[in-house]
Amino acid sequence: MIHKCPQCGADLPPDEPCQHRFDLCMALEYENPTTFGAVHHLTVACYMLQHNAYSRDGWLGARNIIARFIQDGVTPGKIRQQNHSRFDSGHRTWSVTKGAKFSEFDTILYGRAQSRMFDTLIPKSTALT
Repeated sequence: MIHKCPQCGADLPPDEPCQHRFDLCMALEYENPTTFGAVHHLTVACYMLQHNAYSRDGWLGARNIIARFIQDGVTPGKIRQQNHSRFDSGHRTWSVTKGAKFSEFDTILYGRAQSRMFDTLIPKSTALT
């Protein structure tokens, strides 16, 4: 039986929340830093945007990163280089996750694309140990 993520609407297998799939992606990044780790900032931004986990400032910054990657074709390495100081906790005066959020995005369902992406990256039998 399939269930839907209450935050993003993704169709998921029973007892497998989006957070679990996100954690599997993070494990892949740790195991393969030159492949999966190279796009860490894009993986995290997509998950956090889809689950409205960013503050307003964090949301706007992450949306800009994703738009530049998708619409402008800016490489992940270039995006990371250009945004390093903006998102560096030692330099910014705003919180990425704490503070007011965009309540309008609590009801947007992204689901299908996210679920398919995770299915492609992570075999069904993979589990965190």
